Amino acid sequence: MFRNLRAEMARLGLSGIQVAAKIGICEKSFSKKILGKTEFTRLEMMKIKRLLPKGLTLEYLFDMNDEELKSA
Repeated sequence: MFRNLRAEMARLGLSGIQVAAKIGICEKSFSKKILGKTEFTRLEMMKIKRLLPKGLTLEYLFDMNDEELKSA
């Protein structure tokens, strides 16, 4: 899930552990959220957005394709 978010993290060399620490959640929680098992809060989404280059929208970062939406 969240392939755009994963791609942007990879471009910057950010791991899930680093992002989790920077937004104030544990690695396990971040993992569940990026896999779509639990939802990101709005505050977490905004914190993630601030870690990434300017101009990236929440809609882009947290976009899910049709298949992902069906299984969610």
